Amino acid sequence: MEQFPPLVIRAQALAQQAGFALTREQAGPGRPSACLPGVGRFLAVLAAGCAGGQIGELGTGAGIGAGGPSTCSSPTAGYATIPALPR
Repeated sequence: MEQFPPLVIRAQALAQQAGFALTREQAGPGRPSACLPGVGRFLAVLAAGCAGGQIGELGTGAGIGAGGPSTCSSPTAGYATIPALPR
């Protein structure tokens, strides 16, 4: 079983309640889906190395992709998310 930060688990639950696709297969071709687990872990590793800087995320859906990096980043780093605009 995969381990995720509590913030990611809460975001996944909210996404499911809102009907947001958690996988590309659930979304279908050309439709948005949540951040994939491997991508989220990679982003968390990158964020962990950002001390005193600013981290930004574009295209926030349910906040799943933001959960790992914001949890793992330095306390001195800023983190901002900008939601995706509907088409």
